[in-house]
Amino acid sequence: MQDFATILENFRFQVIEVEGQVKLASNLLRSGDTRLLEKINSKDDYIDNLKTSIENLCFTYINRLDDETAIDRARAVHVICVNLERIGDFCVNIARQTQYLTSLEFIQRFDYAGMFDMILKSLSRVIPAFQNRELSEALEICHSELHLDRMYKASFDQIMHSMHYFDKTVILSVLGEIAPYFRKYNTVQAFEIFKSDMGTNTLYKAVFDRVLGRVHKEFTIADHITAIFIFRYLERIGDALLNIGEALIFSIIGDRIKIRQFEALEKTLTESGFDGTLKDIDFRAILGSRSGCQIGRIRADQGGYKAQGIFKTGAVNKVRKEKDNIEKWDRLYPGLVPKIYAYYERDGNASMLVEFLPGCTLDEVVLGGDVEMIRNTSFILENMLTVIWQDTKTGNPVPADFMTQLESRLDSVLKVHPSFIREIKKIENFEIASTEDLLSVCKRMERKLSAPFSVLLHGDFNTNNVVYDHDTQKLHYIDLFRSRSGDYIQDASVFLISYFRLPFFKNEQRKNLNRVIGHYYRFFKEFARESGDETFEMRMTLGLIRSFYTSTRFEMNPTFAKHMWMRAHYLMEKIRDFGDGRPEDFRLAEEVLYY
Repeated sequence: MQDFATILENFRFQVIEVEGQVKLASNLLRSGDTRLLEKINSKDDYIDNLKTSIENLCFTYINRLDDETAIDRARAVHVICVNLERIGDFCVNIARQTQYLTSLEFIQRFDYAGMFDMILKSLSRVIPAFQNRELSEALEICHSELHLDRMYKASFDQIMHSMHYFDKTVILSVLGEIAPYFRKYNTVQAFEIFKSDMGTNTLYKAVFDRVLGRVHKEFTIADHITAIFIFRYLERIGDALLNIGEALIFSIIGDRIKIRQFEALEKTLTESGFDGTLKDIDFRAILGSRSGCQIGRIRADQGGYKAQGIFKTGAVNKVRKEKDNIEKWDRLYPGLVPKIYAYYERDGNASMLVEFLPGCTLDEVVLGGDVEMIRNTSFILENMLTVIWQDTKTGNPVPADFMTQLESRLDSVLKVHPSFIREIKKIENFEIASTEDLLSVCKRMERKLSAPFSVLLHGDFNTNNVVYDHDTQKLHYIDLFRSRSGDYIQDASVFLISYFRLPFFKNEQRKNLNRVIGHYYRFFKEFARESGDETFEMRMTLGLIRSFYTSTRFEMNPTFAKHMWMRAHYLMEKIRDFGDGRPEDFRLAEEVLYY
């Protein structure tokens, strides 16, 4: 505890010093006292040293701990002290900008003082919010960023408006407007009547005053640009305050969550019937999501309200679509998908609280190695898929589009693995086709193909999106954003490769994976035979090419990634070598499924 007491002591000193820097910078803009500039520069080194000391203390303290709550608080202090140091640096930058003003009289025309007051009020909340674990204070610090943004925008617009006075075109335009008045009235009357006619046109009126010489002090373009820089640094202090507020929220609830996501979570919980505060819930972010949405698991137990759920927030089009898909699946197969507890939209974002489904995902089942459980889940899944595919089957053919999907993700693959595109290679008379040529061959073949029927797809049928509840002996679908009607091979090929790409290479684990892959492949093949799907193997090959190739963008192990990339090329070469044969006669090289 003594270590943390030392951290807190230095932390308080840093907050005090940064508050002092903000006050000095404000006073410098107000008074123009150049001695303050020297003071600000000298204090900056002390703030930097405090940040370094706190950083070292935090890392040493964390290294000795296994208490998660204490570690979270130390991590929060570290984030806060880094952002306090940034605020100190911004104050130095503001102070240095004053040297480029021809007169401080210019900056007084804009509300810099209001922004400094907002910053100081937020800084005064930091220590109480941390010590008392006050969410409301942390939220106020976060909200200050929005207020500072608005104040910056108001001053920026005012400065830009003022810069129009230097536009010769505008001045000539005003003089052109005045000219007719001189033809009708004497000079004094012309000025007065024109001024009256201008009414609320502040731009013309200001230029008119400038023409008459009524603006006694001239300000340069440099003054305007310097003022924009000063206000920009004040706005960036708001960004640092937002980081500080979110770090305080992290220290209180124990997980990283952005303020917009926090507000969405609070509102969504209220919609679900929860009337406590977020201090009463346990929130844990789910890392590794590739959907662009923030996902977290929450537990709440307060005042008789008990719930455990998955919270998701993100762009409204994504979250709303997933909500609609969950509702569609629930109407067709009640209990297969999680219940929706609450849904909320605001400002282009949406959030949703759904039921947390107990159990383990299918990849966890296989990696656990329990043979009986593996067999049981396979039996349940095969029966479930057969029912779903038979129930939702329509007679509408579905054009194959696996190569289109591959090409849309190719840039993402090459960002991770720049060498994963092959040029033509020649060894004497032997030629190795380029990736581009092979994709062209596969696209030509794909244009001839259609699935004979469509079914309702999961849409992202990875093994970690199917949950097995051993107690109830049921399987559940999760993460249904991409659900739609289509070719069942879309789901089947993704499912097979989601087992293949699991990065486990010990003999027993890989044997289990290969055994399961082979079992499910035979199930899909039998379903195709019973359904009269004669081009199953050709479409499955195209689906596997797509999944092998695009999965490499998630794999940082270069050797394993290259294995998948090479398998994709091997299958493309098989299609090229097949030539113009009937797609019904093509046979998949099944050995490619096993590692």
